[in-house]
Amino acid sequence: MARLWSHAVFLARLAWPGAALGAALITLLFAATLAVSLRSGLGTFADVVILVVLTVLALALLGLAVMIARLVLLAWPGLFVGALVASFVFLLIVFAALDAGGRVGLVVSAAMVLLCAALGGAVALVTRRPGELSRGRRVASWALFIVIDALCIAIAAWVWSPGVDPYVARQPPTPVSETLRAEDPSQPGRYEVRTLTYGSGTDRRRPEYAGGVTFRTTPLDASRLLRPLGGFKAAVRRWYWGFGVEALPLNARVWHPVGDGPFPLVLVVHGNHRMEDASDAGYAYLGELLASRGFILVSIDQNFLNRSWSGDLGGEMNVRAYLLLQHLAAWRTWNDTPGHPFHRRVDLERIALMGQSRGGEAVALAAAFNRLPCLPSDCAVRLDFRFSIQALVAMAPIDDADQVASQPAPIENVSYLVLHGSHDGDVESFEGLRPFTRAKFTDGRDRFKAAVYVYRANHGQFNTRWTGDDVGVPFERFGLRASLLSDAEQRRVAQVFIGGFLEAALRDRREYRPMFSDARTVAAWLPRTTYFTQFEDASFKAVDDFTGIDLARGTLAGSVVTAEHLTVWRHGDVKSRLDQPSRVRAVHLGWNNQGTGSTARYRITLPETTAADFRLDTGSRLVFTVADTREDAGPLAPLDFTVEIEATDGAVARVPLSRIAPLPPMPRVRFTKWRLLDRAFYRQETEPAFQTYELPFRLFAAPGWPTGVSEIRLVFDRTPAGAIALGAIGFSRPPGADE
Repeated sequence: MARLWSHAVFLARLAWPGAALGAALITLLFAATLAVSLRSGLGTFADVVILVVLTVLALALLGLAVMIARLVLLAWPGLFVGALVASFVFLLIVFAALDAGGRVGLVVSAAMVLLCAALGGAVALVTRRPGELSRGRRVASWALFIVIDALCIAIAAWVWSPGVDPYVARQPPTPVSETLRAEDPSQPGRYEVRTLTYGSGTDRRRPEYAGGVTFRTTPLDASRLLRPLGGFKAAVRRWYWGFGVEALPLNARVWHPVGDGPFPLVLVVHGNHRMEDASDAGYAYLGELLASRGFILVSIDQNFLNRSWSGDLGGEMNVRAYLLLQHLAAWRTWNDTPGHPFHRRVDLERIALMGQSRGGEAVALAAAFNRLPCLPSDCAVRLDFRFSIQALVAMAPIDDADQVASQPAPIENVSYLVLHGSHDGDVESFEGLRPFTRAKFTDGRDRFKAAVYVYRANHGQFNTRWTGDDVGVPFERFGLRASLLSDAEQRRVAQVFIGGFLEAALRDRREYRPMFSDARTVAAWLPRTTYFTQFEDASFKAVDDFTGIDLARGTLAGSVVTAEHLTVWRHGDVKSRLDQPSRVRAVHLGWNNQGTGSTARYRITLPETTAADFRLDTGSRLVFTVADTREDAGPLAPLDFTVEIEATDGAVARVPLSRIAPLPPMPRVRFTKWRLLDRAFYRQETEPAFQTYELPFRLFAAPGWPTGVSEIRLVFDRTPAGAIALGAIGFSRPPGADE
């Protein structure tokens, strides 16, 4: 072996000049080939010469750097170099596996290895025996040790300090206005609450779903819905759970009121947390509340579909949705079975589905599947459930993880609520706005949809089994957790909005609807922070939703759009925090009246028959959603402008936006105490937050009003310069106006 190595070294010494020349030549040839296609305008010959020269310079500089590094490494002990390089490379691989990003992994790996190597070296120097170092070298060693030790302590203190988002102090909380004329939906109701579990009865890891079940359910064969698992991942999951995709259990926790009922049925499902850390118990706070108020809440166990140290399943969204419908099928059977404890106690005409994160998309998929005869991706999987699902709730949902027939899940003829936190470090952008925008009402029933953006709320704290850390291992200590709402505060946000939504959507308690268009009406019940709310009911008729490409025409046939003195006027997606297409459309308007002597205006001229076609009267409302899109770093005052409506007889009525409420500035967010992490993980500090404004016609006091409506105008006369994204604008009628 030694002889073979000797021959190899000898041959390498003879061959290296040619090998080096070959490597350099192929690089230069590749550069020359690219130069031929460059077409800079200087000519092909010049392009080739310039790119080859630049390549030679780059090779020379890189080669010099490698030679210097080689000389330095050869001068150091081999074990030291091996430990240093091996540790650095290993950490790089780990950070890459954690999706930390190349720059973050490089910086953190280098800092950890070099700093700790320096500390270890300093310790080795100061612990040398007396006489091994001269007095001067010993003093220098101690000085080095003290400096490095102080640096390590400072970094550790910085990492372990809670950290505060500096922008939180700038964000004014939502003020309290006239309190809603309804009882606080986050307060316990009059019913006694009992709990139980049901499931397969044989669960290896969850005793509450083994011997502790009250009712046994039949496992579900989901092998046609989930791509086949094989190899190590399948073996690990089967070993851990004791079953595979051919026998998924129907497990759930139930909180139910004591009484005859029938009670509305609400199913809630968690998202993609670690499967070893069960998530289904994390909604007990909702179960206790809602059951006391006369709802049956069922928290579905889908932990066996979640991620693990062995890897993520992927492509499992169809299964998550299908399982929800199978749970509903079990409840229908129990409700129809004489002698069963829930016989005729369940109001199957009033069903709601709730979900968080991936569960938030799963409920939308389940509602879509509920109307279909078979699975779109495989019609051999029969569906045909046809449950009376009346409402959906999504907490910090994802969107488009799985599509129905290559398109996002449609949301039709169900009331819809989405909650999202500004400090959500997992679902970084408000993805739930996409399904909110897609939600349509076509069956003539009185439904509504709402979106609530909660400043300082995060992703995990909607579930008590998750944590306030969204940043994830190993960067959890870098999160600015001191800036977040507490877990109790965030749960209260969920209780108020979800409780009010279910009362309105399942029990037709219309007195709760105003809280979704104006959070000030319930601010006294909520933690003190900022809330942005969007609202649209089935009576809304759009004049323009800005989905077209013609800026001069509205969605309403015959409407004409014009503008004066705007600095920005374009249709387009609303910006997402990650600089990715949001697929939420708006018209972007900007103005700067300073020094111009002119006032910017945006106007929509309506067809003559609009008032009659929309049946507009004094009870009607002008409705639009709008977001501040100014990205200035400094503190900004709220935006204000004037809304004008011109009647067909020429009368003009004016209402300043601040008559309702000025538009709050776009909220700014910092997720971590290290800007490098923020830029790598979250890209931007801002994303627009929309607010719905409902302006009752009674506010537009003018002689002879209303004889009809001919034009809507936004007059930017109250804030000298600004920028907004305007969502759908149109008219609606108060609930019950047509009854």
